[in-house]
Amino acid sequence: MVQNGAPLKSRARPEGYNGCRIDLSPSREGRRKAAGEGAANSVGGTDGVDFGIEIRDCKPQKIAAIRAKTTINKVTPKVAQLLREAAEYLDSVGVRPAGPGVGVYYEVGAFLVDFEVGYPVESDVEGNGRVTPGAIPGGKCAVARYRGPHEEIAQAHRAVHSWMHANDVQASGDPAREVYLTDLRDAGEGEECEAESVWPIIHETRAERRRQRRGKA
Repeated sequence: MVQNGAPLKSRARPEGYNGCRIDLSPSREGRRKAAGEGAANSVGGTDGVDFGIEIRDCKPQKIAAIRAKTTINKVTPKVAQLLREAAEYLDSVGVRPAGPGVGVYYEVGAFLVDFEVGYPVESDVEGNGRVTPGAIPGGKCAVARYRGPHEEIAQAHRAVHSWMHANDVQASGDPAREVYLTDLRDAGEGEECEAESVWPIIHETRAERRRQRRGKA
Protein backbone atom coordinates (compact mmCIF):
# COMPACT_ATOMS: atom_id res chain seq x y z
CA MET A 1 0.00 0.00 0.00
CA VAL A 2 1.06 3.58 0.47
CA GLN A 3 2.80 4.96 3.50
CA ASN A 4 2.67 8.71 4.03
CA GLY A 5 2.18 9.34 0.32
CA ALA A 6 5.11 7.13 -0.70
CA PRO A 7 4.73 4.49 -3.39
CA LEU A 8 3.24 1.19 -2.28
CA LYS A 9 5.68 -1.25 -0.83
CA SER A 10 6.06 -4.96 -1.38
CA ARG A 11 6.43 -7.17 1.66
CA ALA A 12 6.50 -10.89 2.32
CA ARG A 13 3.07 -12.47 2.18
CA PRO A 14 2.03 -13.60 5.68
CA GLU A 15 1.11 -17.20 6.38
CA GLY A 16 -2.58 -17.80 5.72
CA TYR A 17 -2.97 -14.62 3.68
CA ASN A 18 -6.27 -14.69 1.78
CA GLY A 19 -5.66 -12.14 -0.96
CA CYS A 20 -6.63 -8.82 0.64
CA ARG A 21 -3.14 -7.32 0.63
CA ILE A 22 -1.83 -5.47 -2.39
CA ASP A 23 1.41 -7.26 -3.15
CA LEU A 24 3.41 -5.10 -5.52
CA SER A 25 6.03 -7.63 -6.50
CA PRO A 26 4.95 -8.69 -9.99
CA SER A 27 5.79 -12.27 -10.76
CA ARG A 28 7.90 -13.12 -13.78
CA GLU A 29 4.76 -14.49 -15.43
CA GLY A 30 2.85 -11.31 -14.58
CA ARG A 31 5.57 -9.15 -16.14
CA ARG A 32 5.57 -11.36 -19.24
CA LYS A 33 1.81 -11.04 -19.62
CA ALA A 34 1.89 -7.30 -19.08
CA ALA A 35 4.66 -6.83 -21.63
CA GLY A 36 2.81 -8.90 -24.18
CA GLU A 37 -0.67 -7.50 -23.66
CA GLY A 38 -0.10 -4.03 -22.28
CA ALA A 39 0.78 -2.11 -25.43
CA ALA A 40 -2.73 -0.72 -25.41
CA ASN A 41 -4.43 0.54 -22.27
CA SER A 42 -5.53 -2.97 -21.35
CA VAL A 43 -3.79 -5.93 -19.84
CA GLY A 44 -4.54 -9.45 -18.73
CA GLY A 45 -4.20 -10.19 -15.04
CA THR A 46 -3.98 -13.22 -12.81
CA ASP A 47 -4.76 -16.43 -14.69
CA GLY A 48 -5.31 -14.48 -17.91
CA VAL A 49 -8.21 -12.40 -16.58
CA ASP A 50 -8.71 -9.17 -18.54
CA PHE A 51 -9.06 -6.28 -16.10
CA GLY A 52 -9.59 -3.71 -18.88
CA ILE A 53 -6.97 -1.34 -17.50
CA GLU A 54 -7.32 2.22 -18.74
CA ILE A 55 -5.93 5.66 -17.97
CA ARG A 56 -8.61 7.95 -16.61
CA ASP A 57 -8.67 11.64 -15.68
CA CYS A 58 -10.20 11.70 -12.20
CA LYS A 59 -11.66 14.84 -10.67
CA PRO A 60 -10.93 15.91 -7.08
CA GLN A 61 -13.62 14.61 -4.78
CA LYS A 62 -14.74 15.51 -1.26
CA ILE A 63 -15.37 12.50 0.94
CA ALA A 64 -16.89 11.69 4.31
CA ALA A 65 -14.97 8.74 5.67
CA ILE A 66 -13.63 6.87 8.66
CA ARG A 67 -9.93 6.10 9.00
CA ALA A 68 -9.11 2.87 10.80
CA LYS A 69 -6.62 0.07 11.16
CA THR A 70 -7.42 -3.60 10.98
CA THR A 71 -5.65 -6.91 10.55
CA ILE A 72 -4.97 -8.19 7.07
CA ASN A 73 -7.51 -11.01 7.31
CA LYS A 74 -10.35 -8.69 8.37
CA VAL A 75 -10.17 -6.06 5.63
CA THR A 76 -13.39 -7.03 3.84
CA PRO A 77 -15.68 -7.12 6.93
CA LYS A 78 -14.08 -3.90 8.14
CA VAL A 79 -14.85 -2.22 4.81
CA ALA A 80 -18.48 -3.27 5.18
CA GLN A 81 -18.64 -1.97 8.76
CA LEU A 82 -17.11 1.41 7.90
CA LEU A 83 -19.39 1.85 4.90
CA ARG A 84 -22.40 1.23 7.13
CA GLU A 85 -21.20 3.74 9.71
CA ALA A 86 -20.44 6.42 7.11
CA ALA A 87 -23.81 5.89 5.40
CA GLU A 88 -25.67 6.14 8.70
CA TYR A 89 -23.93 9.41 9.53
CA LEU A 90 -24.70 10.93 6.13
CA ASP A 91 -28.33 9.88 6.44
CA SER A 92 -28.51 11.48 9.88
CA VAL A 93 -27.40 14.87 8.52
CA GLY A 94 -29.45 14.66 5.31
CA VAL A 95 -26.52 14.32 2.91
CA ARG A 96 -26.71 11.85 0.04
CA PRO A 97 -23.53 10.13 -1.19
CA ALA A 98 -22.35 11.50 -4.54
CA GLY A 99 -21.23 8.10 -5.75
CA PRO A 100 -20.29 4.56 -4.68
CA GLY A 101 -18.21 3.87 -1.61
CA VAL A 102 -14.43 4.22 -1.67
CA GLY A 103 -11.49 2.84 0.27
CA VAL A 104 -8.21 4.79 0.40
CA TYR A 105 -5.22 2.69 1.46
CA TYR A 106 -2.38 4.45 3.26
CA GLU A 107 -0.30 1.53 4.45
CA VAL A 108 -0.41 -2.24 4.39
CA GLY A 109 2.08 -4.12 6.51
CA ALA A 110 2.52 -7.81 7.07
CA PHE A 111 -0.45 -7.89 9.45
CA LEU A 112 -2.01 -4.42 9.75
CA VAL A 113 -3.84 -2.22 7.22
CA ASP A 114 -4.22 1.55 7.64
CA PHE A 115 -7.04 2.81 5.42
CA GLU A 116 -9.98 5.16 5.12
CA VAL A 117 -13.45 4.10 3.96
CA GLY A 118 -16.51 6.19 3.18
CA TYR A 119 -18.42 8.01 0.46
CA PRO A 120 -17.89 10.90 -1.94
CA VAL A 121 -20.03 13.96 -1.17
CA GLU A 122 -20.83 17.16 -3.01
CA SER A 123 -21.34 19.35 0.06
CA ASP A 124 -19.13 19.94 3.07
CA VAL A 125 -19.81 17.85 6.17
CA GLU A 126 -18.70 18.56 9.72
CA GLY A 127 -18.25 14.97 10.80
CA ASN A 128 -18.98 13.53 14.19
CA GLY A 129 -15.58 12.65 15.56
CA ARG A 130 -15.65 9.28 13.87
CA VAL A 131 -16.70 10.21 10.35
CA THR A 132 -14.48 13.07 9.17
CA PRO A 133 -14.41 15.26 6.05
CA GLY A 134 -11.61 14.68 3.59
CA ALA A 135 -10.69 14.81 -0.08
CA ILE A 136 -9.33 12.62 -2.83
CA PRO A 137 -6.99 14.50 -5.18
CA GLY A 138 -7.68 14.63 -8.88
CA GLY A 139 -5.35 13.62 -11.67
CA LYS A 140 -4.58 10.76 -14.01
CA CYS A 141 -5.13 7.27 -12.70
CA ALA A 142 -4.65 3.74 -13.96
CA VAL A 143 -7.94 1.95 -13.35
CA ALA A 144 -8.68 -1.77 -13.42
CA ARG A 145 -12.15 -3.29 -13.37
CA TYR A 146 -12.63 -6.19 -10.98
CA ARG A 147 -15.40 -8.73 -10.53
CA GLY A 148 -15.20 -11.37 -7.83
CA PRO A 149 -14.99 -11.68 -4.04
CA HIS A 150 -13.55 -8.56 -2.44
CA GLU A 151 -11.17 -10.83 -0.56
CA GLU A 152 -9.38 -11.44 -3.87
CA ILE A 153 -9.25 -7.90 -5.25
CA ALA A 154 -5.47 -7.96 -4.90
CA GLN A 155 -5.52 -9.63 -8.34
CA ALA A 156 -6.65 -6.34 -9.87
CA HIS A 157 -4.05 -4.33 -7.96
CA ARG A 158 -1.28 -6.64 -9.14
CA ALA A 159 -2.53 -6.37 -12.72
CA VAL A 160 -2.32 -2.56 -12.54
CA HIS A 161 1.20 -2.75 -11.18
CA SER A 162 2.27 -5.14 -13.94
CA TRP A 163 0.75 -2.83 -16.54
CA MET A 164 2.59 0.17 -15.07
CA HIS A 165 5.85 -1.78 -15.07
CA ALA A 166 5.41 -2.87 -18.69
CA ASN A 167 4.46 0.61 -19.90
CA ASP A 168 7.01 2.58 -17.84
CA VAL A 169 4.28 4.46 -15.97
CA GLN A 170 5.12 5.84 -12.53
CA ALA A 171 2.91 6.07 -9.46
CA SER A 172 2.27 9.68 -8.44
CA GLY A 173 2.77 8.98 -4.75
CA ASP A 174 -0.89 9.51 -3.81
CA PRO A 175 -2.55 6.54 -2.11
CA ALA A 176 -4.12 3.81 -4.21
CA ARG A 177 -7.82 3.28 -3.68
CA GLU A 178 -10.77 1.05 -4.40
CA VAL A 179 -14.19 2.08 -5.67
CA TYR A 180 -16.98 -0.26 -4.61
CA LEU A 181 -19.42 -0.38 -7.50
CA THR A 182 -21.34 -3.04 -5.59
CA ASP A 183 -22.74 -2.00 -2.21
CA LEU A 184 -20.57 -3.97 0.22
CA ARG A 185 -22.45 -3.01 3.37
CA ASP A 186 -24.28 -6.32 3.53
CA ALA A 187 -21.99 -8.44 1.38
CA GLY A 188 -21.42 -11.95 2.65
CA GLU A 189 -18.05 -13.67 2.83
CA GLY A 190 -16.89 -14.71 -0.64
CA GLU A 191 -19.81 -12.94 -2.34
CA GLU A 192 -19.08 -11.59 -5.81
CA CYS A 193 -18.81 -7.84 -6.18
CA GLU A 194 -17.79 -5.28 -8.78
CA ALA A 195 -15.10 -2.78 -7.92
CA GLU A 196 -12.27 -0.72 -9.38
CA SER A 197 -8.60 -0.62 -8.45
CA VAL A 198 -7.48 3.00 -8.88
CA TRP A 199 -3.82 4.00 -8.89
CA PRO A 200 -2.82 7.68 -9.25
CA ILE A 201 -0.05 7.93 -11.85
CA ILE A 202 2.26 10.34 -13.63
CA HIS A 203 1.45 10.13 -17.32
CA GLU A 204 1.81 12.53 -20.24
CA THR A 205 0.24 12.08 -23.64
CA ARG A 206 2.26 12.83 -26.77
CA ALA A 207 0.28 16.05 -27.24
CA GLU A 208 1.09 17.13 -23.68
CA ARG A 209 4.78 16.41 -24.22
CA ARG A 210 4.75 18.44 -27.45
CA ARG A 211 3.13 21.38 -25.66
CA GLN A 212 5.76 21.22 -22.94
CA ARG A 213 8.59 21.17 -25.51
CA ARG A 214 7.08 24.17 -27.32
CA GLY A 215 6.79 26.00 -24.00
CA LYS A 216 10.48 25.46 -23.26
CA ALA A 217 11.58 26.51 -26.74
